Amino acid sequence: MDRYAILKKRKPQHQLTLTEDELKEEITKVLTTDNPHAPQNIVRFNFKKGAYEKVSLSHTVVLFEMESNTESEEHRRQMIKQGFFKENAATSAGVESHKDDLKVQADKDRVEGSVASKADTNKIKCKNEAHFVDRATQTLNFSKREIGCSPEHPCRTFSATANQWDIYDAYQHRHEESIKQSCYPAAVANTVKILEKMVHQNAVADIVQDFACFEDEADRFRGQEGVLLPLWKFQHKKARRFSVTALCWSSKYPQLFAVGLGSVDYISKQEGGLIILYSLKNSFLPEHIFPTTSGVKCLDIHPQHPSLLAVGFYDGCVAIYSMGKKGLKPVCKGTVPEPSSFTNPVFQVCWQNNETDNNHRFVSVDADFRVLSWTQIKHELFCTEMLRLSLTDDPSDEEQLQNLPGGTSLDFHKQIDHVYLVGTVQGKIHKCSECHSDKFLMTYDSHSSEVCTVKWNHFHPRVFISCSFDRTVKVWDDTIK
Repeated sequence: MDRYAILKKRKPQHQLTLTEDELKEEITKVLTTDNPHAPQNIVRFNFKKGAYEKVSLSHTVVLFEMESNTESEEHRRQMIKQGFFKENAATSAGVESHKDDLKVQADKDRVEGSVASKADTNKIKCKNEAHFVDRATQTLNFSKREIGCSPEHPCRTFSATANQWDIYDAYQHRHEESIKQSCYPAAVANTVKILEKMVHQNAVADIVQDFACFEDEADRFRGQEGVLLPLWKFQHKKARRFSVTALCWSSKYPQLFAVGLGSVDYISKQEGGLIILYSLKNSFLPEHIFPTTSGVKCLDIHPQHPSLLAVGFYDGCVAIYSMGKKGLKPVCKGTVPEPSSFTNPVFQVCWQNNETDNNHRFVSVDADFRVLSWTQIKHELFCTEMLRLSLTDDPSDEEQLQNLPGGTSLDFHKQIDHVYLVGTVQGKIHKCSECHSDKFLMTYDSHSSEVCTVKWNHFHPRVFISCSFDRTVKVWDDTIK
């Protein structure tokens, strides 16, 4: 190859063709000191202020780091002596002169009576100033403080008047305090409760036996007709002016059931209500009594946590009561959010599993034409809209106002958690799913009047039953419209 040949430049095949203006255009490049990989929105809790504060992070990135030291003539001589560096003519003279100085110093030490030997003088270690740092600190002294106090002088003279009724009130108050202090603890109270139920069962032993195994011999002569045998009658003096509006059995304790009391006169003003829990083991006295500010419309006992009770009221509110908590107030209470009239009653509540977290959740349907999901977070209830009932996909405003189908009943599928049925005022039953909140899976033109209740079958997953104000009870197959 000719070394003096002229090199010819060739244009690459994929090179861009630019004009003169594009070639002369200045391109501005900006270099920033921000680290794009640094985390953002980092907060830490400040216990002094009791709030979260944002933490400012440094955007400095270390690419290379190496420890260094200072070079000196003494350091070089020590390294040559240890064999790390090779000796040259420039440094040999310095080393020899240093040896002569050491010999002279050793002779002086012998003359002065020093016990150091020549070998010790050759091993003198020189300090490197770069490896030693002197630091000094000073602690803060607490300032002295003086705190003075002056107690009140004790009262030396006391005067009062006493009469017969003052003495009686004092003894009566002392007697009441002694009764409060002598109350049984929780363990003894549970034992007394068990003994009370045993005494009650012994008092009504005939009814208990009839409840367990009663057979009417006259049934063979009646044909298809049956007879109902009354067993217990549950009543309470506080519930005389109310009507029974809701009933619910406990799935974990079969002998426990809850009764909701209110008023069926929807025109007049509601005067409150009651929630009473009875047990078949003691029909004389209820287990729990909870007074309410509005009439009870529906209730449901939690299947896994039987101490929790979800309640829907006539004024549109919902609440959760706890049977294991002392007090008569609910654990939490929620109201229907806007745009609601706040006066439509809640017709049905139903506990439902929460797959996202461990918070308790129940679903309600009311006359506000919506199905709402309520989640308990600590001592508050938060609701989300699952479904809004409507007649058609695009109805007119007047038709929507006149014929909006308010929900009257609700029930979830026993095997498929996200499938549920909703009964309406118009007599229709809608099959819905939590996965599709904008449409119905199927609609059944079931009754000619308002649907009272709709329930799924516990054993056949395709069968459900419904009843209505048109005096009919119908059994359905969800696969047949």
